[in-house]
Amino acid sequence: MVMISPWRGRSGLRCSYVPLQMARRHGLQLAERSVVERAATWGRELREDRLRAAVVELAERQVATDGPRRLPPLWLVLLYAALGAVLVGLLVAGATRGHWEVGSWVDLAVLLPYGFVGWRWQTSPARAIRLNSGPSTPHR
Repeated sequence: MVMISPWRGRSGLRCSYVPLQMARRHGLQLAERSVVERAATWGRELREDRLRAAVVELAERQVATDGPRRLPPLWLVLLYAALGAVLVGLLVAGATRGHWEVGSWVDLAVLLPYGFVGWRWQTSPARAIRLNSGPSTPHR
């Protein structure tokens, strides 16, 4: 028999959706649920106290199941690192021959935002807790 955690689906992946009892406890409407889910997943700060409490609760549950830092699959990290190493190697080899290949620079420029998004995905639940735990800050 397979045990399924309420925070993990059948595949074993973490479920970031707001459960029904949590939505009722915080009085979340359907549209507000997606706002809370995005804020907890990507570490954003919300203004309304009711939504902030829901974000903190959801992010704490994510941290409890995944740990303070979510880890991507090892194969994905290795693939990303190998692709980055190949691109840097091509750029260095081309630069030593005096060729500045625009395509490789574009590929590297596309690869860097993916690294940033992956880093934010890893650290976002802890960031959501930090930003939404205290009193709301004024708009910047």
